[in-house]
Amino acid sequence: MPFVSAAAASPWSRRLVVQQTGSTNDDLRAALTRTDGALDPASQALWPHLSVLRAEAQTAGRGRADHQWVTPPRSALLASVVLRPLVPAAQLAWLPLLTGLALRDALEPLVAGTGWTLRTKWPNDLVALPTQGQLVGQVEGWGRARKLAGVLTELVAPAGGLSVGTPASRQMAGAVIVGIGVNLGQSAAELPVPWAASLETLGVRPAAGSWDTDALLDDVGEALAVRLSQWEAVGGDPDRADSQLGASLREACVTLGQQVRVLLPGWRTAMEGEAVDLGPGLVLVDSSGCRQVVSAGDVFGVRHHDVIWDTLAR
Repeated sequence: MPFVSAAAASPWSRRLVVQQTGSTNDDLRAALTRTDGALDPASQALWPHLSVLRAEAQTAGRGRADHQWVTPPRSALLASVVLRPLVPAAQLAWLPLLTGLALRDALEPLVAGTGWTLRTKWPNDLVALPTQGQLVGQVEGWGRARKLAGVLTELVAPAGGLSVGTPASRQMAGAVIVGIGVNLGQSAAELPVPWAASLETLGVRPAAGSWDTDALLDDVGEALAVRLSQWEAVGGDPDRADSQLGASLREACVTLGQQVRVLLPGWRTAMEGEAVDLGPGLVLVDSSGCRQVVSAGDVFGVRHHDVIWDTLAR
C-alpha cells in the first residue's frame, strides 16, 4: 500500500510513496490533467504546491529527449514534485536550473571531504567534479565529470492558458511537474553509462548502512522550498533588484565560461561560441561578438578543466 505523509516538520505539503511505478512524472501528469489535456482545478486538493510522489523503483523513467532511466529497487532517489509557482509564465524556464541549485544545496555537504564537488550543468543536470589531486579516469565525451542527478520539468497549463503576470493564487497558477533522480547506492557496474556516478561511487556511505531515502528527500525539499521562496520573492526574475539568486545560479553552473558548439533542432550547421550567461537560456558570444540565446539544442565540446561533454542538452 502507498504511504502518505504530511507531517508538520516535513517540507512537503503531501508525500506519497509507492513501491514501484513506470514513471512518477507520468503518474502525476495523469493525476493533474483533464481529458482535454488542461490542468484539472480539482487536482489542487490532492496535489497542492510542494507535494511529492516518490517511488522505490521505476521501470519507465524518462529524462530529457525521452531518454530512459531504469534503476534497481531502492538504489536511487526517484521523485516528482508538483509546483504551482507564483511567477509570470515567462520566468518558468528558470525552474530546471533552480531545482539543480537546490539539489546542489542539499547534496554538497554529503560529498565534503570525498575529493569531489558538485556543480549544475545547463540546463538540467547535477554533476560531480574531482577536486585538485583527485585521480579520476577519463570517459570519452565527459572527461572526469560524472553525472549524479538529473531534472525533468513538465508544464500542465490551465484551460485558459498561463497568466502573463504573477498568478493571484496557487489555485490559478499552472502546475509544473519536476522530476528528480539522484543516484544513491548503485555500484559502478549498476550505473547505466560510464559517465554516471552515485553517491556511493563518490565515496559517500550511509551512516546506518542503508540509505534513508525519505530523509534525503526531505533535505532536498527543504532546499527547494528555500530557493522557491527566494525566486517568488523577486517575481521569478533572479536578477531583479539586488537579488543574490542570479549570482548563485551562475556560480553553480559549470557550463559558463566554456567554448561550445550547439546544433539546434532542424539546423544543419552548428552555432559556436563561448557560454557567457544564463537567461535562463544559454547565452553564447560567437567569434564576431554577436550574442545569441539558446533555449534548446545539442551542445558539443563543452570543456571545464579536464571535463568534456557531448550532447550536453536537448
